[in-house]
Amino acid sequence: MNWETFAPKKFFCYYPLSKGTLFIAIVMSCLAMLTGTSIIIQVITVQGIQCDKFVLRTAYGFGISALTYNLLMVLVNLWLIWAVKKKKTTVVIIWVVVTSVWLVKLLVLVIVLMIVHDMEVGKTGGTLCMIIQCLCFAVLIYFIFVVYGYWMEISKQKRVRIVADAAKESTKDVAKEINKELPKDVAKDKL
Repeated sequence: MNWETFAPKKFFCYYPLSKGTLFIAIVMSCLAMLTGTSIIIQVITVQGIQCDKFVLRTAYGFGISALTYNLLMVLVNLWLIWAVKKKKTTVVIIWVVVTSVWLVKLLVLVIVLMIVHDMEVGKTGGTLCMIIQCLCFAVLIYFIFVVYGYWMEISKQKRVRIVADAAKESTKDVAKEINKELPKDVAKDKL
């Protein structure tokens, strides 16, 4: 399958991919910070609730691991902002891989939660949740393909630059060889 066909050439069909990638990194960082803040609030408020110790420890453990994961996602997105500024292809593709893995993990988690809490939500709530989740996943997949398109764009620019530099070097080498073969008085006139 050729993934290049899925990558957009412009962000929202208008903006350059570099600006789109910056926008995505900033939005994803803000979302991770908001989620992290809500998890901190949850961990603080869970300690005051009276319930089974196993449930409390499990909720506390899940909260701490989710907070750690959100911190990691904030750092990865801030790293992407740096990579866009410096045009670092390796960091951009690492972001694509990490975010794709995160998206798959999120999809599995949502499916499991929908199955576990199906009876509590009801048909209407479940359908509404499924529609919202599909829209959110579509947006996240679009974000991943925008950053992937940006990676392809800067990779192509680097390849063109390498070929151009090689062509300049070979032209200089040919000129030096020609100057060596010409008599010294003709070579000085050419320079």
